[in-house]
Amino acid sequence: MIALDQSALVCDLAETYGVLDYKALPVKLLATLCAGLRDNSRIKMKCGGLNASPLELMVAHAADNLSLLRWGFTAAGQKGKNRPLLFTDAISRERAQEVGRGYATGAEFDAAWAALSEKEGE
Repeated sequence: MIALDQSALVCDLAETYGVLDYKALPVKLLATLCAGLRDNSRIKMKCGGLNASPLELMVAHAADNLSLLRWGFTAAGQKGKNRPLLFTDAISRERAQEVGRGYATGAEFDAAWAALSEKEGE
């Protein structure tokens, strides 16, 4: 956790336990305190790759399901057009953009595509 984001860990330890100098603690105690942090603490969310707390994700998912259900009863929904924007997509968009990669030239893309095709063929 320290290597992932020291600042987030320091903030969480200070907020939860009032610990300002984690280096002064024995390692076993520090590990116990870290394990006891809430699931929506900064560092635990970062470890899990989450941009929102589990509760926020559940509420967004419920709102998305309601929106899709309502949309399905409209004329546009029957035709599969004008699908509503989803909260869960907006929450996870930041992480999805980090994963994407771009290519400066078509030749660079073709080389990457060939390399991926070779890996699949093996």
